[in-house]
Amino acid sequence: MYCIPKRICRTVAVLLILAGPVPAKETTLMIAPDDLAGMKRLSLSFEIGGASLTISRDNSTDIAVKALVTGSNAPGVPSLTTDISEGTLSATFSSGYDIQFSDMPQQQQWEVIFGAYDVSTLLTITCGGVTGALDLGGLPLRSCSLILGNTDLDIDFSTPTTRPVEILLAAGTGMTVSLHNIGNTDFESLGILGGSNTLDLDFGGTLSGNLHTVTQLSAGGTTNILLPDATEARLMSLMLGGSLQVAGPAWQQQLNLPLRKWYITENYSSSEVKIDFDMRMIGTSLSIERY
Repeated sequence: MYCIPKRICRTVAVLLILAGPVPAKETTLMIAPDDLAGMKRLSLSFEIGGASLTISRDNSTDIAVKALVTGSNAPGVPSLTTDISEGTLSATFSSGYDIQFSDMPQQQQWEVIFGAYDVSTLLTITCGGVTGALDLGGLPLRSCSLILGNTDLDIDFSTPTTRPVEILLAAGTGMTVSLHNIGNTDFESLGILGGSNTLDLDFGGTLSGNLHTVTQLSAGGTTNILLPDATEARLMSLMLGGSLQVAGPAWQQQLNLPLRKWYITENYSSSEVKIDFDMRMIGTSLSIERY
């Protein structure tokens, strides 16, 4: 058997040290404005596992959606797949991993940038083992669905979306999510599903003069709601275990049963801007505060 001389091994080791670590792989994936020409809708999905994620928006007319992906020796191969059918461009950005809603090592960094395009967008973000900050303000969203597991995200609608978001959904387990300025989506309905989640929901922003509905079905975890005092509300809760705290001015209790409690703000009936909360929970801690 031939053995490599020790002096050669030492030389190779020194060269590897001098060369430094293997550089991270960099990938750019992009939907160009021309890709949206003539399209009525953009069905846009992100399927990301084991990564950090940031989303921001600029006023560039050179891009519609761009993702810059960096990964150090990551086996997953980032990809963008597209399809066109009946005036809809369907596009999926993927990290290349089978998403597990459990502990996943972070092996990629995703930076997503939205440009200045104006096509109705159905946005779905599916994440497992992801942390990050997303600014979805100013986007032409028709719907926004967040399917999350073992994920920690800070999400802001910093400016009003250019269309009312008809359906806003957050579903998953083991997620820690802060949603800021939800009012800037002018949502029609917000659905929250899952268990063992920590949710902070701030309904600041600009809501139109309609009835907006929030429905939550949950087991375990904590939900904290902040509601501007200019927005009237009705809270209908059905809770088995857990706790309920209602704070801030002008709440009136309408129903007080062991499992059912209803509250309403004093100007609810005459207000144009109001939210109905239908909260059905098992072992969840719920607080709602007007500010």
